[in-house]
Amino acid sequence: MNLLWKALANNQHQILDVTLRDGGYMHQWALSPHDVMQVAAFLASLPINIIEVGYASDQQKYGCNGTLSPDFLKQLRSHIPKDKKLAIMLFQEETHAISCLESRLEHIDLVRLPVRPNSLEKVQPLVTLCRQYDTACSINITKVSTYETDELMRYVEQITELSVDIIYLADSRGALYPEKVAELFSQLTSSFPQQAFGFHAHNNLSLAFINSVAAVSAGAKYLDSSLCGLGLGSGNFMTELLLFYLYRSSEQLSSIIATIMNHSHVYQCLAISPQKLKYILSGILNIAQETAEEAENLLAVYTSDFVC
Repeated sequence: MNLLWKALANNQHQILDVTLRDGGYMHQWALSPHDVMQVAAFLASLPINIIEVGYASDQQKYGCNGTLSPDFLKQLRSHIPKDKKLAIMLFQEETHAISCLESRLEHIDLVRLPVRPNSLEKVQPLVTLCRQYDTACSINITKVSTYETDELMRYVEQITELSVDIIYLADSRGALYPEKVAELFSQLTSSFPQQAFGFHAHNNLSLAFINSVAAVSAGAKYLDSSLCGLGLGSGNFMTELLLFYLYRSSEQLSSIIATIMNHSHVYQCLAISPQKLKYILSGILNIAQETAEEAENLLAVYTSDFVC
């Protein structure tokens, strides 16, 4: 596990939180603008690098983080520190994808484009537009578990010709095992050493953590996570677990815990309970389960002297 810490301690490795986008599946992206602002501000106060704020669309009828109007993105950008990057995702099926994206590019730092086989010609104009605006672009290969390794390698080779900043492998079905993740990223990073790769894990088999470790250990430079693992199906790699682990021996852990406790309203607006974070923290710190059970909050767990 130390490999994860060593890898992410390098400034070239980035943590991207997908709570507002992937977690949006749980409430149809119906958060109010105020709630989106609150969640984004909370995430910006944590030691993560990129906040994915939702889907951009001019045709969907979802809430604000399912459409992300240019005016809203402008307002959001003005409330988030400049050292925190904002990302959006755009479906290539958007009717007027070029105009939809162009109207938003000046307010964001990263565009993520999910793709499927035989659809690269549809995203190429979007990638070109991102380059014109000097905005980073990621192509996310979905349902990676359905590919044979040789097939995936050929597909990635085609994508590299588009000169995108990041190529993501998304385990959309949560079906990959650590050895397969390690194999894929080892081959990809050795075959395309100049290309940055990322990994998006789902937790269907309770392997999101170890699969993310495997990806980073094999050369992935970007990792996705979400608050309490909020996301489609069984959810994603948990942002809090990642941060607790990374900073478990650091004075910054107490600051992270305090930040989480001071933003309990964020968890409420997302309709998730941070209660299980006590038990994750007790495991990270090797504290008895009974102590976590009796603790009123995360700070009480953190300051406990009862170690099993």
